[in-house]
Amino acid sequence: MAILSVDTGLWLLLALPVCTLLFASANYKPGWRTGILISGANLLLAALFWVAALSNPLMSGVLRLTFLSATLLVLVNFLAWIIYRYSAINFSADVDSARFLRWLTLTVLAVQILLLADHLVVFWMAWVAVSLSLHQLLMFYPNRPRALLAAHKKFIIARFSEVILGLAFGLIYSVHHSLSITKILSEYPLAALPWQLELAAVFLALVALLKCAQLPLQGWLIQVVESPTPVSALLHAGVINLGGVLLLIFAPLLGQAVGAQWLILLVAGPSAILAALIMTTRISIKVRLAWSTCAQMGLMLVECALGLYELALLHLVAHSCYKARAFLAAGSAVREHLHAQLGRTMEHSATPKVGAWSLAIILIIPLLYGAVALTESIFPLTLSHTQMVVFAPWLAIGFALVTFAAYQFSAYPLFKSARGFTQGIVSWVFVVGTVFCLTTLYVLMKTILAQHLNLNIPAPSLAADMWVCSLLVLLILANYLLHAHVKHSWVRRTWMALNAGLYLDEWMTRFTLRWWPVKLTPAAASISFIDAEVRS
Repeated sequence: MAILSVDTGLWLLLALPVCTLLFASANYKPGWRTGILISGANLLLAALFWVAALSNPLMSGVLRLTFLSATLLVLVNFLAWIIYRYSAINFSADVDSARFLRWLTLTVLAVQILLLADHLVVFWMAWVAVSLSLHQLLMFYPNRPRALLAAHKKFIIARFSEVILGLAFGLIYSVHHSLSITKILSEYPLAALPWQLELAAVFLALVALLKCAQLPLQGWLIQVVESPTPVSALLHAGVINLGGVLLLIFAPLLGQAVGAQWLILLVAGPSAILAALIMTTRISIKVRLAWSTCAQMGLMLVECALGLYELALLHLVAHSCYKARAFLAAGSAVREHLHAQLGRTMEHSATPKVGAWSLAIILIIPLLYGAVALTESIFPLTLSHTQMVVFAPWLAIGFALVTFAAYQFSAYPLFKSARGFTQGIVSWVFVVGTVFCLTTLYVLMKTILAQHLNLNIPAPSLAADMWVCSLLVLLILANYLLHAHVKHSWVRRTWMALNAGLYLDEWMTRFTLRWWPVKLTPAAASISFIDAEVRS
């Protein structure tokens, strides 16, 4: 039995954007307090919607509420509530805080409408509105040259992606003759995709790659750290994820489009690996976080291309919460790091020896094998009905856990002191708890999505799985060489190239400024954007 009727549910659905829209018109000093209260109320309503969506989706001709959209609504409103609270303090003495408040609220409003849209035109208009309102936030301090450059490059990329998204929706409409997203997705799976849908899927994949700032178009994402901290948190924890949201919504189409899947694998896969390596060479905290976002978005897109939509959704939620906290706490990160170093020995930063790596592998591999067997027995590892195990995600998880355990065992040898033995037990309990929590959440998310998404897609090909596995092995080897063999000249040259981002953004900046020059502010007229980027 449905918790909410369709009519009641739709009125409550409209309450979220309407309340936010009313708040956006406020232009007075107590506005931040009002924003915190309304965002808190929106969060409570979104939680109610999530419970309602578990029992019965709510749909109409323009709006719809599914488990996926309800989950993302809870996430968006939670992040908005946190960012409003932070911004109220951050802009308490800013004379132009009302302008920031308006554009922040309109950005959140556009994201909410996008998540609730059940109409291709409404979805496209909300997609454009998110980009335009975010552009005003990125330009909040127009006298900062790097912020100006980042907003300019993003503006060009966003307009290009919006045209492609419009073409994709036009192709979808030409086949299904409907603008209702629910009706369109209910017709999948198809016996065979016509060329219009194949091309539309490729366009959707291209839009997702552009939205998630994959290489070589990642420069603007790195440079937006010049914008206010709440904007960085909103972008890296929320708006940047819309590429993955697009693929999750149109998963039935993507699951049948092999060409679109391989486009994502060939672009997002290497982007994730290179961004992860580049991140390890940077010193600035915010720049490291920005490169981390690029890598995480690439990994999330790869998960979608492999058909692991439940894992991509879990990844999206976890990354959003982590990255919002990381950016908002970036100001105190140095102090926390120095404080943490006081209780550590110098050997903790040393590269683990062969014994530590071997012990970590011996302990972790059986644990992961048991987790794979348990998960496979409860639910197949893909949303299809095949029994094929996808190895790539477990290889990534194993690499992370083995690295953590190896560094712990290297810093605190198990059998050399009582402290080392205790710390080793604590580390092992942490690893076991992480695997247990991840497996439980994975099975839960998979079970719910299988009930609410009309998916019956084939498992990823062995070639796709092996491609991603080979990239992960390359990441493991490159990371080891960069940290364990720094004395070799070719390793140092590689490290320098990675530190410069492989000079990809320099080439893109030159091309962008020649194709569409931007008017420099007087303070920035004598500064070379490219030279400034190289020096950073």
